[in-house]
Amino acid sequence: MIGEILNVIIAMSPIFVFLYLASLGNSLVEKSGILNLAIDGAYTLGVALVFTLLVFVNDPTLALLITSLLIGLLGVLIAFLTTKLPISHGAVGLSIQFVGYGLASFLAYPMSLKVRAERISLNTYLTIPEVVLTFLTLSVVIGVLTYLLIYRTKLGAAIRAVGENPAGASALGINVLKIRIVATFLGYVLIGSASSLYLLLYTKNWQEGLGMGYGWISFAISLSSGRHPLVGIATSIIFATLIRYAYVLQDVLVGYGISISTFIVIALPFIAAVFIPLVVTAIPQLRRRFAPPKHLGKIFFSEERSV
Repeated sequence: MIGEILNVIIAMSPIFVFLYLASLGNSLVEKSGILNLAIDGAYTLGVALVFTLLVFVNDPTLALLITSLLIGLLGVLIAFLTTKLPISHGAVGLSIQFVGYGLASFLAYPMSLKVRAERISLNTYLTIPEVVLTFLTLSVVIGVLTYLLIYRTKLGAAIRAVGENPAGASALGINVLKIRIVATFLGYVLIGSASSLYLLLYTKNWQEGLGMGYGWISFAISLSSGRHPLVGIATSIIFATLIRYAYVLQDVLVGYGISISTFIVIALPFIAAVFIPLVVTAIPQLRRRFAPPKHLGKIFFSEERSV
């Protein structure tokens, strides 16, 4: 019995890790008041970046670190555009999302041809219990540290203050741009790490469009957990289960005479990404507890202080 439970944990862990880390990153970004609609483009770009780097450096950890840093810098750009300039968060986020899709193909497609032509063997992480459980432990530790950062530090208080009322925070001497840059950099580093592990620990290779949609699933995890790092653990487990055992569910239903299309099975996590947040927000107690920051997605610039 214990062995079976351990096998289930090991099977689900890689999926949990890349979903949970990306949801943590999104939570950090949105706690600062920035509507993170660029997440899926950044996620897809991160997958392509780590694949491209891996072809050259052949070291998964180095490729992961460089990718995380580069995606973190993308977060800094988003923070600057949405805070320093009076530009819609939605326009910035969706624009960068599509740029991310395009850059992902531009970078990784030639490398995929090179890998196939030269029969290059990618040096990814071994999917063995020791490695998988190490990353599982690290992701939970990062989640706890993120919780402590947001709710138990002065920086976290500043991030939350900026998300709730940036004009008021600015009047109290908080540098809104600086705080948002820090929050988005840290958040996008986590998103970059998640997208890297999606390839290094799960898919092991790249193909056109790889990673698309998983940013939105992570977004839904963050949303349905109220952007709370610890609640996100439970939500991530739900989605990891759906992704890992969707075909098992299909087989079980077939045993009861219920036939489900394979396309529906593949779409189950994405369907859940739409409906679970809706269910959560439909419950008054959860809607109040999981309410977004009051200034989430709203335009802010320093001149508002004189209004």
